[in-house]
Amino acid sequence: MSTLVAKVAIEGAVYHIDKLYSYSVPESLCDKAIAGVRVTVPFGKGNHKRQGIIVELEKTAEVYELKQILQVIDAQPLLDGEMLETLKYLKNSTFCTWFDALKTLLPYGLCCRIVESYTLCS
Repeated sequence: MSTLVAKVAIEGAVYHIDKLYSYSVPESLCDKAIAGVRVTVPFGKGNHKRQGIIVELEKTAEVYELKQILQVIDAQPLLDGEMLETLKYLKNSTFCTWFDALKTLLPYGLCCRIVESYTLCS
C-alpha cells in the first residue's frame, strides 16, 4: 500500500532549520492536497499549528511515522508548476527561507498568520 507524502515549506522557520518537511496526507484530504496549496500542519515537539505550502508530492511504499496535514486552506493552488520552479530557483540562488521566497511570488496580504488564543470561561 502506498502512502501520499507532501513536502511542505513551513512559515516562520529560521534559516538554519529551513527545509521541506514531510507530512503524510490523510485519505480525506487526498483530492484537495495538491502542489501549490497552503496547508495547516503540526510543527515541532509541541505540535504548534503552522501554515505551510505544499511544494512537492510523492507516493512512497515505505511505512514510517509521519505527522499528518491537519487542513487544506486553499480550494485552488496558489502556485502553478512554473511558479513552483521559480520558488525553488529563488530558494537555491538567494539567501532566504522557503516561505520568504514564497512571499515574493504572492500578492501582499494573502499570507495570513495563525494566532492561537485562549479564553477563560467562568
